[in-house]
Amino acid sequence: MRSNSAPKVTSIEDAPDGLRVTLDTGGRTETVSAAYVLGAGGGHSITRHSMQEHLTGETYDGRYFVADAKVRLPCPPECGRLVIGPAGFVLLSPLPDDRWLIFVNRDEG
Repeated sequence: MRSNSAPKVTSIEDAPDGLRVTLDTGGRTETVSAAYVLGAGGGHSITRHSMQEHLTGETYDGRYFVADAKVRLPCPPECGRLVIGPAGFVLLSPLPDDRWLIFVNRDEG
């Protein structure tokens, strides 16, 4: 009988071909390979704790989408961008290796 609950990530490790993600699928352990992982569990998530970098800071009120992505943007890589509009903001901050930190506020409505 198959469980209706979603798999739970129990670990994320570097692997030669990307990442090795271990899942608990209703009491059964399964390992999958992935090129990248999108973490949405916040500061105490498995995704956050699996990173080799120490992230400092404080918890902000509200909810946000955050991505560390390799994207081509029409702006110099040494300059960050902040776009503010009536519904919120988007922050684009350069990271090493042509990556960008993308931070978007989420409207609670």
